[in-house]
Amino acid sequence: LALGDFDSIVDQQVERVELSNQSKSDLLKSIEYAAKNSAEIVDVIGIEGGEIEHQLAVFAALVEAPLDLEVRLHLSGQIALRCADTLELVLEEGTKISLFAFTACAFVSISGVEYPLDSKALAFSTLGLHNVALGGLVKIDSDGPLVVVIGREVD
Repeated sequence: LALGDFDSIVDQQVERVELSNQSKSDLLKSIEYAAKNSAEIVDVIGIEGGEIEHQLAVFAALVEAPLDLEVRLHLSGQIALRCADTLELVLEEGTKISLFAFTACAFVSISGVEYPLDSKALAFSTLGLHNVALGGLVKIDSDGPLVVVIGREVD
C-alpha cells in the first residue's frame, strides 16, 4: 500500500491511497492516515538519506503526529520516539540517549542518566545531546513535545 500525494512515485502496480495535501509531508499524512484507521503504534523505516530538509521533516512529523499514537522512527543506529508529557524507559547501562525540543519547553526533566535535568527550560539546542543511561529506569517529563533519540548499541 502506498500513501501520499504521488508527486515522486511512478509505480502503477502498487495499491494507492491518495492523500493530497501539499501543506503536510507524505510521512505526516501517512501517520495521520494510520491513526484514523485505528493504528495504535506506527513503526517508520527507510527514512534516512536525502536532502537535509526532508531529514528534519521526519522529526517534525514525529512531533506533529496525533498524540494518541505511538510513533517509532527506526534509524540505522538509533530509534527515535516522542515524549509528549511523560515517557518511562528501561535502558541498559551505557545506552546513549538525547533529547531535542523542536518547540520551546518551559520545563524538561530526565532522570536515570549521567547528566540529569530537573525542570530545565529547553528549546531547539544541543543541551539534551548525548546523555548516557545509568541502567534501569529513565524517566522523562516535559510540558511540550520532545524527540528522544536512543542508541541501539551500548558503549
